[in-house]
Amino acid sequence: MLVNPIEQIVKTFQCNFLSNVLGLSKEKVAKILLFFIRIKMWNSVGKFQLFSIVLLLCLKYCHGNRTEAVRFHRLPKRVIPTSYDLQLLLPSFSGDFTYQGRVIIDIFVIEPTNVITLNYDGLNIESEKTEFLTYEIDNLTILSQLCDSDKQFFTILFNQKLKVGNYKLFLYFHGEVCNDLFGFYKSSYKVRNETRWMGVTQFSQTFARRAFPCFDEPYMKATFKLHFGHYRNQTITSNTVMERISPTNTSNYIITSMKKTPKMSTYLIGWSVHDFNHYESVDLPGFSLWARETIAEKGSLALQEGRLIYLALESYLNIENPIKKIDHVAISDFHFGAMENWGMITFRESRIIFDEKTTPTDVIHSGLTTMGHEYAHTWFGNLVTPEFWNFAWLKEGFATYFSYIARSIINPDNRMMDLFVVENLQSALLSDSAAHNRTMNGRGDGEADNIMGYADFNAYQKGSSIVRMISRLMGSESFLQAITSFLRTNLYSYVTPEILYEHLQNYSNGGGKLMKDINMREVIESYANQPGYPLITIKRNYSSGWIEILQERFDLHSNWSNPKQPLWWVPLSFVSKSLAGSTTSSQFGSTWLAPKDKSLMKINSDPQDWILCDIDKIGYYRVNYDYYNWNMLIEHLGTDEFDTIKPITRATLIDDAFNLAQSSYISYNISFRLINYLGKETEYEPWFASLKSLYFLNQIFQDLPTLRVSLQSYTIRLLKTIYQSFSFDKTQDSLREKLLRQLILSAACEMNDPHCLKQARFKFTKWINDSSEIVDPDLKSSIYCSGIRFGSDEDWNEVFNRFIQADLHTEKELLMKALGCSNNKILIDKFLNFSITAHEPEIQKQYRTLIVSGIINGNRENTNYTLEFIAKNFEKIIKTRGSKFLTDVLNLVKVRVTSIEILTQFSSLVENIISNLDGMEQARSAVKYAERSIAWIKKHSAIIENSVNSQLYM
Repeated sequence: MLVNPIEQIVKTFQCNFLSNVLGLSKEKVAKILLFFIRIKMWNSVGKFQLFSIVLLLCLKYCHGNRTEAVRFHRLPKRVIPTSYDLQLLLPSFSGDFTYQGRVIIDIFVIEPTNVITLNYDGLNIESEKTEFLTYEIDNLTILSQLCDSDKQFFTILFNQKLKVGNYKLFLYFHGEVCNDLFGFYKSSYKVRNETRWMGVTQFSQTFARRAFPCFDEPYMKATFKLHFGHYRNQTITSNTVMERISPTNTSNYIITSMKKTPKMSTYLIGWSVHDFNHYESVDLPGFSLWARETIAEKGSLALQEGRLIYLALESYLNIENPIKKIDHVAISDFHFGAMENWGMITFRESRIIFDEKTTPTDVIHSGLTTMGHEYAHTWFGNLVTPEFWNFAWLKEGFATYFSYIARSIINPDNRMMDLFVVENLQSALLSDSAAHNRTMNGRGDGEADNIMGYADFNAYQKGSSIVRMISRLMGSESFLQAITSFLRTNLYSYVTPEILYEHLQNYSNGGGKLMKDINMREVIESYANQPGYPLITIKRNYSSGWIEILQERFDLHSNWSNPKQPLWWVPLSFVSKSLAGSTTSSQFGSTWLAPKDKSLMKINSDPQDWILCDIDKIGYYRVNYDYYNWNMLIEHLGTDEFDTIKPITRATLIDDAFNLAQSSYISYNISFRLINYLGKETEYEPWFASLKSLYFLNQIFQDLPTLRVSLQSYTIRLLKTIYQSFSFDKTQDSLREKLLRQLILSAACEMNDPHCLKQARFKFTKWINDSSEIVDPDLKSSIYCSGIRFGSDEDWNEVFNRFIQADLHTEKELLMKALGCSNNKILIDKFLNFSITAHEPEIQKQYRTLIVSGIINGNRENTNYTLEFIAKNFEKIIKTRGSKFLTDVLNLVKVRVTSIEILTQFSSLVENIISNLDGMEQARSAVKYAERSIAWIKKHSAIIENSVNSQLYM
């Protein structure tokens, strides 16, 4: 029988005394006592001494010292697993979703203890069947088995201490296949109007414990033998290949056993039970795709390109993958883009099922990058694993970076590392601009709800940007040597950042003069251990030739108030106008700015020459210049020699200038003058950076029609030359050309260019009248949205029907977003209601908030409609979708609050419903965000209107 540990301790101990002294409930005291029981004080001290220890020490915990509390949600380190033998008897998935399980865990006791604690979450552990085998301790018995659902702990208490050595633990349990997208969950889909069910896992970060009791922390690695009982018409896919099939007493029910895995973490275990079709690469045996029978053949492009990406990584890192097969499983209902289960990678369908005839280029590009990311996890995460989730960047940052490296190797002409800057580095800088306290190296909080927060921009975009910076500073050869040394030394083990720093340090001198005597740990931790990033301000003395270099934390919202200013190790590189086009020398100086406020540097440059800092955008920082240097850069970009500044540096200048203006470091007049040269620009990255900033302004001023029209007219003028170079009917060949065409034509329609809208509506009319009409995939988003925005109710209903019937999820997502482009309140209410009432397979779980996002972003009136809908239906929303869904929707709405009227409506709604929300602080933060937006609009609108008009009518 399972016992609630809190109730057990309240009964066992006299908790009233401690409760009265500390002013805490008896349950709180019991939780504290449970902690000390788990840290081996059960038999080593008597009850009175235990009370005394608690009196002295628990005050620290009780009064909010978070450091002590952190360990409460981490497993004790006295016991580790070495192997699992897991058997699951799976259901039919035809109305029955209960499964039976048995796990045998070989454990090793590192130091004597009478307590074993594992993780579990929502399982029914059949405690009367629990067995514990030992050959060294006589008369060992289990006193009790305790469940703590808050901490997700399952604890076994013994009557005496276990000695150092090996033991076997047998646990029996049963559970329900989950109904959300985590743990072992169910998913449905349709085949010829028949609804079919499948089961699949998503264990990262803390959800293996939902499927079976385990030591669910990344560093607790073990081998796994998996056995699945299932019906003969079901296929089992898992980490390793099938070893054998065994019969059971039921003729159509069998046991499939898989080969033993390498030593690995629980979050990387995965399996799927399905009836999918199988498609295997003819060039790489074991490299295969599983998908619904109606779409499986459309995975051939992903499989073909994926094979090249994987082989490029394997060759580059030159470290063997011990699992000799990779199954790619395409899932209809999937929370993330993909998951790197070792040997069985799971994908959201739209990230792997695509083809060039029907799928937009940016979607294919994103999907292939995602595939590269998951393959890179073979080495960064699977073979070598971060100790805990607070160091997630050690796998996610490296996987992101190496996905671009792999695709660069395959096709250097795509200039993937230039794309990396605008897709990852600039995105990281934007996310890292707010006054937050999140860091790459987190504090190691073991609470399951908090662990999800580690999978943020710090782990992915910022982490990969720091990896790229170090790689460029060390040089590719030295960096590769350091990384392969890091990997080979720690195969099948876990690592901390300190281990990485050591290997980088050992090879850092290969980076030349700049890296000589540099402490790699100090450099990286100046970015990894504190939030934000530096703003470098360059002030030139044009008479003496000296420049003053200052650093401070960049603050997007001007509300950073920490009196202790964070400082960084900043790699500086400079180029001047006279050297910019040189083939023999591209720079006149490279140095480090140490963690101090400012530095002086002598430069040999003509006062009439502009200078640029951070060549090729290596560093993780922004740069501001004095007015005269900005002016010289603007003048240079206006000449025919503008391309002596590299495209990625042009994109960096633009991104920095608009973010500096947004934060009031410089005038918007500088930013707009800087991009006046765009009529000559033909490269993707500068256009991407420019349009991203112009989209932001177009959106935030949506309730100031005069200013918005001026912004759109200005953008259309900038686009004119390059827009005319592209056609709605003729596609391009290379990835970069396709991405640029897609970007430019979409921008023209977004900014209401008359010619673009006319072309889009013409294409839409042909398609709506004939569903067999082929629409250019790169123009689908613009054509669908324009058609809905200016079309009839009948058009909307026809598109809605095609959305419901669409088989390809890439198409489904495009149609879903387009439906939100209507400003018809009745239709928008219908679609909002659909998002909270429809069920899979009609609508996948991950699409529920995407529908709301498409509505809010589709038309300016829809923010008001959405708020009115929530106010009328919030009880229904909470009942059908839960309070988290509602909190997520509020976070979507907040970025569209751009007028006092909408702010008042938004604030009133939040106050009325906040007591029904789990994320109350998130809701209040959403209101504060909206208030800041309104204050920003008031401060900047007149300035920006003057700046835009001065450029528009010059």
